Amino acid sequence: MKAIRLLIAVILAIASAGCQTSRKHIESKSDFVGMPTTDFTITLVCSSPDVAFTGTIINDGERQEVSGVGRGTYHISSHHLVCSFMRSGASGTFVFTILVGGPEQSSSSVGIEAWSHGVLADFLRTPSMQHTRLETF
Repeated sequence: MKAIRLLIAVILAIASAGCQTSRKHIESKSDFVGMPTTDFTITLVCSSPDVAFTGTIINDGERQEVSGVGRGTYHISSHHLVCSFMRSGASGTFVFTILVGGPEQSSSSVGIEAWSHGVLADFLRTPSMQHTRLETF
């Protein structure tokens, strides 16, 4: 009898307190306060003026959806830039170029010709950390 009462008490305690088996994923922005930003210029040039593209630009955690036809240029100042672009049509290619830096920073340019569906770029630039990742998909 005591075992049944104890079992009921444990079940009621769990039911009233709740049970969480996994933590919820919360998107958070890194704290870049006081750190200088890096200037980025993204350029897409399609193989013909009627080739369409869509993309997502995530600038320090802020998401922006973009699209265009033929050509697109985006100027961004950021610490952490992640972007992806895909061609919208069934045919055609585009050249993705990103210029990293401005007049006060050393500049570099990376170009990718996307024969597949699109391109993904991930750039982190802070005084203590830097990484660059470019992929086609």
